[in-house]
Amino acid sequence: MVLRFLGTAAVAVLCASCATVSMQPASMTASIVRPKSDLQQTAEAFSDDAADAGWVQSRDAVSFITNSLFGNNDDESAAADYVEVIQASSAPVADVQTRLQADTEQTLIALTEINAQANALLSSETEIVRGDVSSFEDALITARDCRRSFNHAADALAERDATVTVETEIALSGLDEQIDRMSGLADQLVERWRNEDVATS
Repeated sequence: MVLRFLGTAAVAVLCASCATVSMQPASMTASIVRPKSDLQQTAEAFSDDAADAGWVQSRDAVSFITNSLFGNNDDESAAADYVEVIQASSAPVADVQTRLQADTEQTLIALTEINAQANALLSSETEIVRGDVSSFEDALITARDCRRSFNHAADALAERDATVTVETEIALSGLDEQIDRMSGLADQLVERWRNEDVATS
């Protein structure tokens, strides 16, 4: 009985998540036919790399359904996982700080590239399709999760040595700027995509 309920609920959740797609046939067709743009490829690669590196937890279909139906504390658990990955509470302080800054800088480089590609796409006459929007929004979620993980690690590090706090905050401030920029670009991508779809429907 429980399995039947979960199956029915899962179908309902998936159908609900696809409701927007069914209302946007032109963009959906274009996203299937057209090869992935540089933006989509780069955004997807960032989300995959972040999960592989242990900065965030991977998000698969099963976890999506579970989160949608019941909710959970994945954000907190993912941040705690990263603290464990870099052993922020036990490894030598210098090693933890070096790892944290390296991960932060790597994320910053990736976000800077993604934002540059999003801006270039918005400035061009290339059609923006659903795949561009969804991959960019997923990258934005991943970026915010990364920031949360790095912040938890920084807090754990500061408890052991308060002198490293300033350096860590400087490293994270650049990440915050790019995430804020991503948020604005995401809104622009959605607006452009919707306007283009209305024009072609």
